[in-house]
Amino acid sequence: MSETAPQIIGTEEMAKTDATVRAVVVRLMESTGLTQKEFARRWGVSEGMISKLISGEQKDVSFEQARKLVNSFGLNPRVLFPQPEPGNGSDS
Repeated sequence: MSETAPQIIGTEEMAKTDATVRAVVVRLMESTGLTQKEFARRWGVSEGMISKLISGEQKDVSFEQARKLVNSFGLNPRVLFPQPEPGNGSDS
């Protein structure tokens, strides 16, 4: 019964920035017009967690929560798990 969520934001653009979970949540809430309560319900987390992320009181989420966020909003996983650009690694 899981339907594919439409891509809501420019994930390529977000992947090129320092996209913290907070930044992703704030941007998604702005682009969808969802309230904290609606956003939390769609993501499957508590409204309190959303509030803590937005305020900066909570910085990170578990891998499972990140996976659910990506799936719930049709995001490219690179938004939360950016890959280093070729040639910018510390493999020398």
